[in-house]
Amino acid sequence: MKKLIILFVFGSVMVSSYLFAESYSGKVSYIRSPDGRPCLFVTLSGINNVDGTGSSWFVISQKHLGYSEIYGMIVASKMSNKTVKVHTAEKRNQECSNHAEVNVVEVM
Repeated sequence: MKKLIILFVFGSVMVSSYLFAESYSGKVSYIRSPDGRPCLFVTLSGINNVDGTGSSWFVISQKHLGYSEIYGMIVASKMSNKTVKVHTAEKRNQECSNHAEVNVVEVM
């Protein structure tokens, strides 16, 4: 039983570290709508090198299951000047100029 619990905890840590490889916090400084590429583009204040891309851009794919909710959260946080925390999986979206793709957004 003890081995099963240890295996479960280790597996959970491995999965969560894969899903959220990096996290960034800041205020939304710029939002750009999709422009023929199927992504919402966002920058956060003070973040200049997202996931080693050399770019300050995050993208949220329109194919993301929670796209509408994330879009609303991003806009609401910009309008209310709230800090957001975005999580990436170190995945670059090829449809959107290889910018880092966001998995989860939290409004602080």
